[in-house]
Amino acid sequence: MAPMVISNYLVVIFIMLACYPFVIIGVAIGVFDKRQRFKVMLWVNIAYVAVFIFSIVMHMQVEIVYGWELLEEWYRLNPEDRPK
Repeated sequence: MAPMVISNYLVVIFIMLACYPFVIIGVAIGVFDKRQRFKVMLWVNIAYVAVFIFSIVMHMQVEIVYGWELLEEWYRLNPEDRPK
């Protein structure tokens, strides 16, 4: 059985989704001034969206071939079918 295929970009997306509430609470606790907190939250959200979009775009470009072992067995038995 083949191991489960997962890209590092998908792991980054999962970690970001899990940590976002803690980051928001951390900023709310760490920054006391309301106007300063708004500015910090704005930049944190912009950074989160930028990394999230980058990770989704890069994850969508990862090529995954399901059934790789089955495909290799077919090519072993039928070498003329192997793409050049």
